[in-house]
Amino acid sequence: TTPQEFPQKKPKKAKEQRTRFLIIYRHQNRLALFKNETNLLKGLYGFVQTEVLPKESSLTFLGKVQHEYSHISLSAKVYECEVELNQFQEWFDYDTILKMALSKVDHKALELLKN
Repeated sequence: TTPQEFPQKKPKKAKEQRTRFLIIYRHQNRLALFKNETNLLKGLYGFVQTEVLPKESSLTFLGKVQHEYSHISLSAKVYECEVELNQFQEWFDYDTILKMALSKVDHKALELLKN
């Protein structure tokens, strides 16, 4: 057999590029987290990710995070928003969140908040 007869590598598909807004809702020293019920992050807690930036006036830009999944390249602009306690049900302090199962993107966003 010659090298030309060997199976050829299939060309890699280009990764889907996704841009999201990641919102960290805060009430004093507690952060709101939501349990993902769908998609590839099912079961993990995380911050809100949206395709459209909410029109809340109290948004503070923290920075950008980038993460590569096997088939998706995600770029997220991270914002913090101070809200009232009754706006969300599940609040956690920073030390508790560090011990929870979060996605890599949420851990990267948490680092921006810490700095």
